[in-house]
Amino acid sequence: MYSFVYSGVSSKQSATPNNDKMNIEYSFDKRPTVDQIIELYDNAGLPRPTNDKERIQKMFDNSNLIVTAWCNDLLVGVSRSITDWVWACYLINRAEWK
Repeated sequence: MYSFVYSGVSSKQSATPNNDKMNIEYSFDKRPTVDQIIELYDNAGLPRPTNDKERIQKMFDNSNLIVTAWCNDLLVGVSRSITDWVWACYLINRAEWK
């Protein structure tokens, strides 16, 4: 599993109950559910077709580089890219919890 943890004080409101420090785990392997993705997109204000679960699922199924950010079990960030793994990588979107 490719993941690492950042532990620090956030300049934004934390997703943790004490709102002073949060541990964020970044992962290339941990995949969110379509419901978690929709919740994040809606929270982030990202204009995506969040009323169409099947379309959101296909968007992620057809992306070949996805990085997720987690605060415990809460999805707080995601980036979705397409890459050829040798020259180019296109960042399709990035969303983070407000």
